Amino acid sequence: MKNKRIVVTGGAGFVGSNLLPHLLRENNRVVVFDNFSNGKMENLVDLKGDPNLQIVKGDARNADEVKHAFQGAQVIIHLCCQGVRQAIKDPQYVNDVIVGGTLNCLEAAVENKVELFFNVSSVAVYGKAKYFPVDEEHSMSPVSAYGIAKAAQDLYVRNYGFFRDLPWLTLRFTAMYGPHSHWESYSGEVIPRMVIRAMNRQPLLVFGEGTQTRDFLYVGDAVKAILALLDAPQCQGEIFNYGSKTETSIIEIAETICRQFGMQPASGIQKLPMRPGDSARVVCDHTKFKNRLGFSPGTAMDDGLRSTIEWFATLPYPPEKLLADVTVKNWQ
Repeated sequence: MKNKRIVVTGGAGFVGSNLLPHLLRENNRVVVFDNFSNGKMENLVDLKGDPNLQIVKGDARNADEVKHAFQGAQVIIHLCCQGVRQAIKDPQYVNDVIVGGTLNCLEAAVENKVELFFNVSSVAVYGKAKYFPVDEEHSMSPVSAYGIAKAAQDLYVRNYGFFRDLPWLTLRFTAMYGPHSHWESYSGEVIPRMVIRAMNRQPLLVFGEGTQTRDFLYVGDAVKAILALLDAPQCQGEIFNYGSKTETSIIEIAETICRQFGMQPASGIQKLPMRPGDSARVVCDHTKFKNRLGFSPGTAMDDGLRSTIEWFATLPYPPEKLLADVTVKNWQ
């Protein structure tokens, strides 16, 4: 996609900040709309001199701020949200951001007659799966407050497509990792938290036996999927899953990170009681995406972890400062 005015909600966050350089490279005029509750200005520091980048601090819950940011927009890439663990602590807040914020964005998108509302969602909408791998035909039966809010988001996007003639598509990702990933407090994800503990030569924490599996997707592969769909008008009005289609156990991740830091897994991994409500398996089927767009994620787990570790090593903070920001039970 080239020469468009694109608004990226949550653009200073994990996925958005990895996506922005690619959008700017194609001479798009990009507006980052972010309240910086999870996103970071430091994620944008290498881009701030680009004349085609505008950074607007605002909250998706505020309709007037959304309307201001969306003025003249041709494409919306909707990334802003709050996460799984925050939803356990404060479901009302997360619902207001995800559901209420999405409605404000949809209204502003319709008002601006945008060419595409690109809705970025999550396989959490499927809940506890009835079969594996989970495809797009699986029913939405979310059990977490986050999954419930994301399901409502997806339904409202489709509703605006049907009743307000809004061009849309939805891309549901699995768990992502890579540069710019969150490690702090309730935003912290499992892989960056483990990397930081390894940087500090502290045992990597695994909840339960670590046999629970996840479908981990490297953020560079996620960005490639977004860019491909932006240039695929034939895919509008549809929903796509995207993940590695590979199950990796948490204990495997911990062991791999230990090896990359020269730690012995036997002494470098500490097991704690199981996290409440944790899913035993997560793996999605991206066959529909592969058949329509012609490719699958290409980053091997070892390579993705190595890239993630290298990025953390470049941060201008000592390892102990990073560790101080990590909360062990960040869902409480």
